[in-house]
Amino acid sequence: RSPQTDDLKQEVRDLESEYQDVQSAIRKSSPRYAAVTQPSILTAQQIQTNLLDRDTLLLEYSLGEERSYLWVVSKDGLRSFRLPSRAKIEAQAIQVSQLVVARAPAQALSAASAELSRMVFGEMVFGDAGPVLARKRLLIVPDGALQSVPFAMLPEPGTHEPLVARHEVVMTPSASALAALRTQVAGRKPALKTLAVFADPVFDGSDPRAGGVASTFSPKPEANLETARLLEHLSASSGAGSNSAGTPLRIPRLPYTAQEAERILRVAPDASDLKAVGFDASRATAIGGRLSEYKYLHFATHGYLDTERPELSALVLSQIDSHNQPEDGFLRVDDIYNARLSADLVVLSACQTGLGKEVRGEGLMGLTRAFLYAGVPRVIVSLWSVNDRATAELMADFYEKLLRRGKRPSEALREAQLELRKQKRWESPYYWAAFVQQGDWQ
Repeated sequence: RSPQTDDLKQEVRDLESEYQDVQSAIRKSSPRYAAVTQPSILTAQQIQTNLLDRDTLLLEYSLGEERSYLWVVSKDGLRSFRLPSRAKIEAQAIQVSQLVVARAPAQALSAASAELSRMVFGEMVFGDAGPVLARKRLLIVPDGALQSVPFAMLPEPGTHEPLVARHEVVMTPSASALAALRTQVAGRKPALKTLAVFADPVFDGSDPRAGGVASTFSPKPEANLETARLLEHLSASSGAGSNSAGTPLRIPRLPYTAQEAERILRVAPDASDLKAVGFDASRATAIGGRLSEYKYLHFATHGYLDTERPELSALVLSQIDSHNQPEDGFLRVDDIYNARLSADLVVLSACQTGLGKEVRGEGLMGLTRAFLYAGVPRVIVSLWSVNDRATAELMADFYEKLLRRGKRPSEALREAQLELRKQKRWESPYYWAAFVQQGDWQ
């Protein structure tokens, strides 16, 4: 590799850094961005009066070097609990996450999850608190590594059942951010159309839809169970779309996403629904302005996570057009920041879309924050590399409950997770617990 090549790559990195600084400055100067990232601090009384109902508890965490704290706010009261240090809690949280993703033996995962539950709930034992806490919705403001833990899978203290068995679980950046979100969407003209679905993009010329020689997909019950919706993290010296050697990134097709789209659209048959599948599942379609017309947005594709440069995190859409010409198919964080959406809900049926980079003073930067800034009050995202087929099953059931039975998103997600968990092949939390709702539960 020549010195000139190294110099050029360094120059590109410097320009990317300058671009990031400019984008950050633009966002920080925006009142909408400040409302989400640095909202006014609310008092406990304001939270009780303006945010919570009698079926919801706010659990807010603050992890510290020597000890951590949990504040529990209900409609009628406020309690605080002292917890172990940040190092202890985060080490246990990381262990649980690793065991889930590795699909470790149930006994090992159960023991690790029980220990984390003991750490993060302290003396707040749901089972002993009777009707005050029973079956309450839990609105959780996590901190540090707890942001990557699906609380729904943790065992409820005093029982062996996961929290999802008796509680809706919703994550939010902060109580103040939730208040800002509600203010942002209050009085907004509702979207007139129901659903837009992006699925099964065309990634390269080997795809049969592009005239390639790859065999067509014929799903069978036992096929492709391990397909995951995740692109490996690319090195800092490469951009999205190429690997560390600079060669084009090979992106595997996700066959079950087409079925997922079909099943979802059958639930809400509407002539105005947008079915963006194949070549139509493109960045051009996503940023062309049509998405502001839809109440629900669903993306079933690969997720690309860049924790070093969070603005390059993206949803991966079609990389070639119908004429087999290459096109930019990465719907990046900055594209979403620049959108103006009227959606009530965005579902990112991809991998690790709920993660990002912790930026001091701004929180967890990534796809979730971008959609909240763009005007979406609730986003369903994943915390690890989800299984393609299990996700298709989960999402079809979720939309059945959301659109036909009129359930709220957090309620529909909980019930869909419980249904999937009942099936022997999907009973591991790896298959059903990855998705969490961020933002508002209402």
